[in-house]
Amino acid sequence: MKLSQFIDGLQIIQKHEKDGYCLRAEHDQFWVSSADLKMPTKDSKHLVELGWFQDEEADGWSAYV
Repeated sequence: MKLSQFIDGLQIIQKHEKDGYCLRAEHDQFWVSSADLKMPTKDSKHLVELGWFQDEEADGWSAYV
């Protein structure tokens, strides 16, 4: 994942995250927010296009770096 894709994804999530959810990281994967974060379909599709995905086990949007 390119830095620009990571930053763009964080900015999309930040627009919809109201609880100030923290960023979590482990080895080569980041998690942000929760999997049930409410956002328009267009934004969630854009996140997927950027390389982000919903990690249901860890309960959040995730990206590999």
